[in-house]
Amino acid sequence: MATKTNLAPADRLARVREDIRILKAEEEELKDGFKAGDLDTVGDEHVVVITTSRSEKIDTQALKREWGMAKLRPFVTETETTFVKLKKRADGR
Repeated sequence: MATKTNLAPADRLARVREDIRILKAEEEELKDGFKAGDLDTVGDEHVVVITTSRSEKIDTQALKREWGMAKLRPFVTETETTFVKLKKRADGR
């Protein structure tokens, strides 16, 4: 993870997101190693505990096809999400 001072906030956000991407890839590699039994789960300060859980999900598309939106409308709630996206500047700077 490279650091550079005096970055504009938009550029700092891009740098932070790249750092997170790198860390997430490292995390996935480590988790895969633990799950495969290839890595020691006991460290000097931490112990890895591997658990499995099950969950159920409702297939909303199948419900819409089977029952139709008219029957489902009373149970549908709407939420608003705001995204902060980055794109390269067109002027190449």
